[in-house]
Amino acid sequence: AAPPSVKPAAPMPTQIVARSGLSPYASFPSDPSGDFKVRTVFQELANSAGIIKKEDWARHFSNLELPFSVPTTNDLFARADADGDDQINSLDFNHFANYYPITVDAIY
Repeated sequence: AAPPSVKPAAPMPTQIVARSGLSPYASFPSDPSGDFKVRTVFQELANSAGIIKKEDWARHFSNLELPFSVPTTNDLFARADADGDDQINSLDFNHFANYYPITVDAIY
């Protein structure tokens, strides 16, 4: 009889983060506040100028292997870009996080 096939274990969240190019934390708090999640996600997605550009947003969503289509990713970016200037600043992102906390949780 052939041995049963063994499926590889699903990657751990820190492995996914490491593959994504984002900075992995040694450990995530077990019960982080909503503000902590929002701040952490924004800091990880934003560039050194504190801005998230559309191409970076799309790349991060793809690298994190989130199950969103390109049109959905683009729509979420448009919703996060509250002032319509084709970039997301911290005020835009905080506004987005208030309306889409589950999306922020998924990114976290």
